Amino acid sequence: LLSPHRLQQRGRRRPDRHDAEGLRLRLSQQQKDDAAKKAGIPPEPTGADRQALLDAIAKAAPDAVKYEDKAIDAARNQCSAINGEASRLDWLASQRFTDKVVVTTEAQGKAVNEALQTSGFCGV
Repeated sequence: LLSPHRLQQRGRRRPDRHDAEGLRLRLSQQQKDDAAKKAGIPPEPTGADRQALLDAIAKAAPDAVKYEDKAIDAARNQCSAINGEASRLDWLASQRFTDKVVVTTEAQGKAVNEALQTSGFCGV
């Protein structure tokens, strides 16, 4: 591998998030929100909506909400799979809601998927 300095000496640039003039690209919050929506990821819930989502997940898989922020992130990412009509959704949910401490089964993953869909959370 060549260092970035060597690449510049050879007239090539290291691939990263820069435009043609080498300026760092910065996305606005609106661009980030639009990209998430296009990917089928709902916005992060707050207040009562957040609690309702955590309650729905806890009903399906009680241990999955042990770390609330991780559960919210997993739910948002699972919505991307649901909205993208991915295969093996129950398995994906079981993987997303499993970590070093919490184990989520496929049956619980199925229940989580049903909770996400019936709650309307995944509607973007």
